[in-house]
Amino acid sequence: MTAIPRHSVIRLVGVAALAIASARFAHAQPLPTDSAIRAILTARVDSGRAPGIVVGVLEGGRRRYVAYGAAGPGRARLDEHTLFEIGSISKTFTGLLLADAVTRGEARLDQPVAELLPAGTVVPSRDGKSITLVGLSTHRSGLPRMPANFAPAVPTDPYADYDARRLYDFLASYQLPRAPGDSAEYSNLGVGLLGHALARRAGAASWGALVERRVTGPLGMRETWVDVPPAARARVAAGHDPAMDTVPAWHLDALAGAGALRSTAADMLTYLAAQLDTVRGPLARAAALAHQPQASMGTGARIGLGWIATGPPDRPILMHNGGTGGFRTYAAFDPARQVAVVVLSNASVSPDDIGMHLLNPSVPLRMPPVPPRRTAIALPADAMDRVVGAYQLAPGVQLQISREGDRLFVQLTGQEKLRLFAAAADRFFVRAVDAELRFALGETGQATSATLLQNGGSQLAPRVAADTPPPRLGSAVTDSIRSLDSAWARSYATHDTALAQALFADGFVDTSAGGVVKGREGELADVRPQAGLQMRYFRTEQVDVRPYPGAAVATGLAQWEFTFNGQLTTLRRRYTTTFVRGGPLGWQMVALHLGPAPATSANEAGLNVPPKLNAVNAGCTNVMPSWNA
Repeated sequence: MTAIPRHSVIRLVGVAALAIASARFAHAQPLPTDSAIRAILTARVDSGRAPGIVVGVLEGGRRRYVAYGAAGPGRARLDEHTLFEIGSISKTFTGLLLADAVTRGEARLDQPVAELLPAGTVVPSRDGKSITLVGLSTHRSGLPRMPANFAPAVPTDPYADYDARRLYDFLASYQLPRAPGDSAEYSNLGVGLLGHALARRAGAASWGALVERRVTGPLGMRETWVDVPPAARARVAAGHDPAMDTVPAWHLDALAGAGALRSTAADMLTYLAAQLDTVRGPLARAAALAHQPQASMGTGARIGLGWIATGPPDRPILMHNGGTGGFRTYAAFDPARQVAVVVLSNASVSPDDIGMHLLNPSVPLRMPPVPPRRTAIALPADAMDRVVGAYQLAPGVQLQISREGDRLFVQLTGQEKLRLFAAAADRFFVRAVDAELRFALGETGQATSATLLQNGGSQLAPRVAADTPPPRLGSAVTDSIRSLDSAWARSYATHDTALAQALFADGFVDTSAGGVVKGREGELADVRPQAGLQMRYFRTEQVDVRPYPGAAVATGLAQWEFTFNGQLTTLRRRYTTTFVRGGPLGWQMVALHLGPAPATSANEAGLNVPPKLNAVNAGCTNVMPSWNA
């Protein structure tokens, strides 16, 4: 409701990638004037990247609002009282509810969540460790981003039918891949479960009712709801997808705590003002606890109860962004400067750079790309059936193409089902996000593979049958891929951009001057030396190669050795690389992803020196792309 990364999210957007950029905030600069803010919003809206944007600024106790654009067809005018879906910013409300429950003595941070659920509810555990409340809030529960039994009846309102029964069924069947607390993985499921459990403990009818009782009511927030009352519905903005087509509103049931709230810029500044007051306000003690870092999020960022803290530990910036099917939002505050910013947009194109730039003008504005407006064509059922099937992106990650009547749908493992529209017999696109699928059709007319085009990158997904094991690879081919798998780490550590260029598929990576290897979606690896840093590639180990028709996926563990300002550190990272046949080396990579780093690694210690690998998605722990913006 994203990483960060860039999604954010089954598009409940994550924050991992955003936290890195926000760490550069200045300490003393005044915030931009209203006219300067209006110029930014005018450029963004008039360029077709959002129908409307509202900014709220809190500085020196004074509140300012700037709005530009439209709320949507038939809606009231756009201003600080226009209601937006705030998506994952709702997670900070869930974190505040947890902190409030702790200060009241109703819960403990280290309390197993099972104690707050109905008797007999099965909650997974591993290595003798239980999923705790703080683990859910800090995305260290071991639960995935989304549950495997997430199958929306209405794809355009994906969370509406995910109820407590489905939630409990998933928990009873899921086996944790790692022990709770071991590492971070952004999880809408986890925070949704936390909100559900807290509402039960407090005896509230719903998570939304608990928010009203303990947050919005005490703070005097009169424009923040899960369910907007009839008198305020004329002020609800219409959501838009990246192509600026209107999309239905989202509604959340059991996972409401992950992203169900709607709010206004005026109410959000009231909320952020309460975050800045950790001494006298009605929720001061809870806010102070919610801000305390509980765990690392990698690349120098820390996470409290919902809020992501970046920058120096003694002068942090706390932030979270959000996103749903038709909205993107950003909220941040600087306790040292006593300033706060909220940016609300009624399109699923990120405005996060605006919020970061307002807090620190040295952070550049980045004009997001505008997805092309594609024209859909009608295809007969037999033409659609040619592409129906499963396509393997990586171990455990598939694209599932299905047909329901005269409609095609695509679903990425663990994410919502999205409708596919045909541009040609072998080309389809998604309107909800800027993504396209191109299918290779074999001699029989059936698709043999799909190529996912998203955010400027491409990724091959061979077609697979659920009951057919992948073909075997000969030892010579396996050894070749193992060698290439090690070579990517060596190319980074030795600043060998020529080798990096040879490793990746043609057009995916370009080598620029200054030692920065770039992909179409942005920076892939910054190989420029850093002051006080010496680094060498150590080795790769535990390499496993899994074959697919015309492709192979290798996973393993890579190690680097760093000397940073005289301190020796070894960095170990899990990784996944996807290869296809071709290129000067026989095989070439089409995607490379690093997994989460152990808590003892250099980046977790705040040194921020590991490879900046951002190959398709922006999340710090996801190994494959998502539908996030």
